[in-house]
Amino acid sequence: MRADDLSRMDLNLLFVFEAVMQERSVTRAAQRLNVSQSTISHALNRLRVVLKDELFIRGSGEMRPTPRAIALSTAVIPTLAHIRAALAPTDFNPVKAVHTFQLAMTDYVATLHLNNLVEVVRMRAPHVDLRIKLNVMQHAWSMLDKQEADLVVGMIDNPPDRFATELLYEDSVVVVMSPKNLLGKQPLTLEDYAAGKHVYIPVDGIIPTHTGRIDRALELKGLVRRHVLTVSQFALAPPIIFNTDYIMSIPRRLGEMCRTQHKLRVVELPLDLPLQPTRVIWHPHLGNGAANRWMIEVLQEISTASPGPNGAKKS
Repeated sequence: MRADDLSRMDLNLLFVFEAVMQERSVTRAAQRLNVSQSTISHALNRLRVVLKDELFIRGSGEMRPTPRAIALSTAVIPTLAHIRAALAPTDFNPVKAVHTFQLAMTDYVATLHLNNLVEVVRMRAPHVDLRIKLNVMQHAWSMLDKQEADLVVGMIDNPPDRFATELLYEDSVVVVMSPKNLLGKQPLTLEDYAAGKHVYIPVDGIIPTHTGRIDRALELKGLVRRHVLTVSQFALAPPIIFNTDYIMSIPRRLGEMCRTQHKLRVVELPLDLPLQPTRVIWHPHLGNGAANRWMIEVLQEISTASPGPNGAKKS
């Protein structure tokens, strides 16, 4: 493309390209940009003519980018992100703002906080939409870089240095089980705990190919636990545990939810583990900083409603 061609190009086409590249779907791109599917298709056809490349090919339920589209995305998408950041307002009025937050979070965080988050946004920011992306932690840093997520929220120990981060709270671990489970009739010993039938839900929502920190701590003591069930969604586990002799080790805040909502017994984990941090993480140079700050403050507020590591509410 020559320089004079670029000066005549409709730059809105690049925003369409970005949406299709990230969504891999004309339908989802249209929903994201709040336009019709025919508008997206027409824009893609115009861009194909300008760039002399097919850009996207339909196949197996998604739009597959061509090598030319992949190469183009590495330059165009970061550039659009910087343009948005430069033009973003310096303040954020939630009452009047028309805005969409893209939040990547773990299933744990969503289980604990999503209801309260929706309620706060509904009451205070009536024109703000939420797009929640669950259990995508393996792609979290790429999503922040590409502006596919504004904020990442989860139990994360050491995020990359290029991102800003704020601690929401720290949590200990408890064990939940059925009230009928014999392990709950007496103080839980480490040996009985290791010998139990464990339900495993990784805190990042990703089914692991490696053991977690509890398993590593047990190995140091010459013990191994059996994971009879491994799932990535917390909501699946409590009914199963209530009706079986299975046990589950989870953050204390979720343990208290299991006690009140699912009538499970909560006992102390017979292992001394460091508190696990739950953080909110964002890219400091991309996106609407004022909007992100408002959302971070909301997340801080609703996190205080959950019991702290010793069973008390965080102050």
